[in-house]
Amino acid sequence: MSGEGLAIRELLKYQEIQSIDVVDIDPAITNLSKENELISRLNERALENSKVNIIHQDAFTFFKEGDSHFDVIIIDLPDPSNESLARLYSDAFYKLCLKRLDRDGVLVTLATSPHLSTKAFWCINETLRYAGFNYTYPYSVCVPFFGNWRFIVAKQSPEFTNSLRSDIDMRFLENENLEHLFYFAKDIRAHDIDINKLDKPILLDYYLDHWKSLQGEKR
Repeated sequence: MSGEGLAIRELLKYQEIQSIDVVDIDPAITNLSKENELISRLNERALENSKVNIIHQDAFTFFKEGDSHFDVIIIDLPDPSNESLARLYSDAFYKLCLKRLDRDGVLVTLATSPHLSTKAFWCINETLRYAGFNYTYPYSVCVPFFGNWRFIVAKQSPEFTNSLRSDIDMRFLENENLEHLFYFAKDIRAHDIDINKLDKPILLDYYLDHWKSLQGEKR
């Protein structure tokens, strides 16, 4: 989970949540998010909440060496623009996450853009399924100031909530637009996609193909 505290701010709206572990390799990010007045005002000082435990560690190492289990795992990473980042989108990493997720738990990950990097997006989806997640639910949402962002929900069980809770304050999302988030038009669907592995980070190739094409180059 990203260390700027905005996702944590939203999670803390759910009173039933008992604890939140924030794993971020860079202490400068979490320190800035706590100490900078503008950022701390935006995240409503979520990182200082007693339910929040900040862990400065590489996410791969955290899931490999730890033994705690979770109801929800939220993965907020930069796009896979190099091999180090691509390994956090690999089948090996997702298998580690699956071992630490409760049977009825939910994983959600950022997943590049289905519009700009179509193959990369669907590669992440297929890699999650290959890693052992029985059900995946790709979705896309427009985030103010950021544009179109894309995610994938992954689960072991098929049950999936298709309505929002009325007791949680949401500024933009409502039931009327919820089902549309999971629809992808024909031109941004992809098939015959390879799995992203530690020893063969094909996701990096898929991701960089788009940026090379913008420069008129081929990989």
